[in-house]
Amino acid sequence: MVRFDCSLSQPGNDQDQAYYRWDWNGDGFWNTGFSSTAIVKHTYYETGDFQPTLEVIDTTGKVNLYRQKLFVNQISPNLHLEFEWT
Repeated sequence: MVRFDCSLSQPGNDQDQAYYRWDWNGDGFWNTGFSSTAIVKHTYYETGDFQPTLEVIDTTGKVNLYRQKLFVNQISPNLHLEFEWT
């Protein structure tokens, strides 16, 4: 299980709300809808190279994309990785 923390990816204006959606493997298809939840977990059931992608949008319509290369070399219920998206 991988823990993704994008809580630092907040809009510059304190009154704006950020919404997040995820493409877990970087294939161009969004696996989640937009949500205000900044910390999420995802389980990879296969080993290999992945490029999880985060799209952040705020209430003014500003959009940012973040990508992170990730190599999963062991499938284990005790595997925990953390990424901070800034």
